[in-house]
Amino acid sequence: MLNTNKTATAWREWLDAVNEQRDQLKALSPQLSDAREQRDRFQTGAYYYARAVAGAVRKHIGEQPEKADRVKVAGELRQGIQHYRKKHHDTAESVEWQRNLASLDECEKNLADAQQRLDDLTQQHDTAQSELDALTAQQPKASKSALDALDAEIEQADSDRERIEQALASMDNDGSAHRLAQEEAEQAQTRLDDLEADAALGNVNEGEQRAAQAALAKARTKAQKAQEDANRQASARRGLESRLAATAAQVEELRTIRNEVAIKIHAAALADAETKLVAYLDGEELRNLIVEVAKHQAALTSAQPGHSYGPARVEIKLPSLYYHADHQRLSQQRLEIPSLPVYG
Repeated sequence: MLNTNKTATAWREWLDAVNEQRDQLKALSPQLSDAREQRDRFQTGAYYYARAVAGAVRKHIGEQPEKADRVKVAGELRQGIQHYRKKHHDTAESVEWQRNLASLDECEKNLADAQQRLDDLTQQHDTAQSELDALTAQQPKASKSALDALDAEIEQADSDRERIEQALASMDNDGSAHRLAQEEAEQAQTRLDDLEADAALGNVNEGEQRAAQAALAKARTKAQKAQEDANRQASARRGLESRLAATAAQVEELRTIRNEVAIKIHAAALADAETKLVAYLDGEELRNLIVEVAKHQAALTSAQPGHSYGPARVEIKLPSLYYHADHQRLSQQRLEIPSLPVYG
C-alpha cells in the first residue's frame, strides 16, 4: 500500500477493526438462529413426552412443564415400572411407558446439549457486541480538518494514477521497433547467404561479402539492442500496471474512508439542525410572532367594520427527519400553529 497521512491511517485502521467485528457478529447470527431453533425443537419434544409420562402416573403438569416437574414424573414412572415388572410380564401399555421414558431421556439430553450450544453462542455474540460498542466509542475525530486531509490525499493519489496512465499510454504497445530491427537482421543474413552461395559457385566478390558481413553485424547489434529495450519496456509496463492497480485501490479505499468521515460529520450536523428546527417550530418565538400578527389583525378588523382579517395561523409540513430523537413520529407530519385569541 502506498503512503497515506495519519488521518487516513487512523480511520482505515478503525474501519477495518469495526468491519471485522461486524463480520463476526454477522457470522454468529445464523448460528444463533439455528441453535435457538434446535433448542426449541428439543424442548417441545421434552414437553410432549413429559406429558405422556405424567399421564401414565395420572399427574397433570401443564402444557410446558418445568424441568423439575419433568424429572419428578419420570422418576415416579420408573419406580412404577419396576414394581409392575415384579408382578407382571410386559404388556403393550408397559412397553409404551418405557418407550415414552426413553424418548423423554433422549430429548432431555439433546435439550441440554442444545441449550449449552445456545448459551455459548450467546456469550460469543454478547462479547463481540461489547467489543464492537467499545470500538465504536473509539472512533477517530470526524472533523472538517480530517475531511480536508483526506481530500488532499485523494487528490494526490488521483494525480499519481493519471501520471502512471500517461506513462503507460506513451509506451510502444506493438513492439514495432524490435520487429523492424529483427527484419533488417534477417534481410542482412539473407544477403550474406546469397553472396556465400555465389562464392561456393566460383563467383567471388570479396568487397560485397565484407560489406554484407558488416551490415549483418550492425543489424544483429541493432536487433539485440531493440530486444533489450523491449525487455526493459515490458518490465516497466508490468511494474507500472502493478502500481496502477495499487494506486486505484488506494483511491477507492481513501474515498470509502472519506465518505465515512463525511457521513459522521453531516449526520451529527443534521441531527443538531433537525433538533433546532423542531424546537423553533414548537417554541415561543414563532408563537409570539403569530400572536403579534393576530393582535394587529384583530385591531384592523375592529377599526374597519365590514372587513375581516385573519385567521392568524401557520400550517407547516415537516420535512423527512432522519436523526431527530422522535423522527419516526414527526417526519412528514403537518402542524398547525394557531394564535391565541386576541381582542383589540
